[in-house]
Formats: sequence, C-alpha cells, structure tokens
Amino acid sequence: MSDYYKIKKDCVEITIHKPLHGTFVYIRDKYLNVAKQRNIPLKITIPNVDTYENTYENFMDGAKKMEKVVYYPDNPMILYGNYANKNLDEGNKERINKEGVQANELS
Repeated sequence: MSDYYKIKKDCVEITIHKPLHGTFVYIRDKYLNVAKQRNIPLKITIPNVDTYENTYENFMDGAKKMEKVVYYPDNPMILYGNYANKNLDEGNKERINKEGVQANELS
C-alpha cells in the first residue's frame, strides 16, 4: 500500500504532493471505483494547502480522462482529473447568489 492512497472504512484518503495546477489533481480509477462501490467520500489532501472532501459523483462530474503508460505499454493506467475543491466553489456560488452579493465584492 502506498503513502499516497489509504482505503479506510469511512473514506478513501488521497495525498497529492504535487498538484498539476492549483488544486487540479489526477486520481487513479482504481481508488475512484472503491469510493463508488462502497459509497464513501474521497478525502483529498494537498500538503501546505488544505484537505477537501468530495463524493465520487461530484469529482467525476466534468472530470478529464487520461491514460498514462507506466510499466506496460499494452495496459496503461487510467487517471481522472478534476479540481479537489470543486464542491466548495459550487457551494460558495450558491451562497453568494442567495445573499445577493456579487463575486467581485467578496475579495
């Protein structure tokens, strides 16, 4: 088992040491399938940034698929990429819309 992925009873913990850009991360399909089958959330940790919780459905909504050849050219590793804090951004948009505050006034 790797230090990057830990499958627990209540969540799948994923640690990303080098995100692609900001909070954009790629996660292996093996661990996404475990979260889907057990109906448990993904707990994505980016050191020195934050820890984010996502459901399988929320992470896969608009995710980008990538096939990466690591050891075997005929069996590439399948990864899905999306923003780790996607659900937080959507929640903030809803809160902003309900309060009637515009996005540029918050900063």
